[in-house]
Amino acid sequence: MKSFDLPSFDGWHVGCETCSVPREVDVMKEHDAGTGEVYYDYVCRGCHSTVLNIGRANPSEREKRSPQTSLN
Repeated sequence: MKSFDLPSFDGWHVGCETCSVPREVDVMKEHDAGTGEVYYDYVCRGCHSTVLNIGRANPSEREKRSPQTSLN
């Protein structure tokens, strides 16, 4: 698996459709319960809605969650 750098939105405001205004976001490392594949959600600091979701497109590069481990 190749490592990759996640986009950093530190110091930026991202448009939140729920809040209807630009907000700062936090990145959360998540996993798909069915496949165990890891993905990242960028979550609004105001309403906690997901404003962006990022995962690997190439199946051979997708990260898997190890069983019984925490993601963060």
